Amino acid sequence: MPMIVVTGGDSFVPSGMNKVAPAQPLTNSMTEIPGWTADPGSPGSLLSGNALRNQGSRAAATITANLVFSGAQSATTTHQARIFVNGIGVGNTPSVTAAAGTLVATATLPLADGDLVTVQATGNATLSAWNASIQVAGSTVRIA
Repeated sequence: MPMIVVTGGDSFVPSGMNKVAPAQPLTNSMTEIPGWTADPGSPGSLLSGNALRNQGSRAAATITANLVFSGAQSATTTHQARIFVNGIGVGNTPSVTAAAGTLVATATLPLADGDLVTVQATGNATLSAWNASIQVAGSTVRIA
């Protein structure tokens, strides 16, 4: 009896993480954003500390980070976020100058099984205590 064997292909599984309490105050230097939970809408999502663990491999995976911020003491405070894969910066947001808003960073790149995705963010308030905080509601990281 003939047998057909299929190998290779995409073993990739989309995954995500959502910010959980508490909100994370920003500082005047890039700081990793802690406090995440696996997205229940993306079965198989796994975390390792503050990192989303990629599931499978994909030649052109898209990582999207949405970081909702508010509470800056001035509408002239500039905020920025960056995506990291295995500790290497791979995607930045455009700078956003506002007291509140959403930082959206994206990166499309090859990902291997087990790659770790984290996000960092910063503000440039005159005093660090005047920076915004990354909020829980709406702050997500997705790998697709």
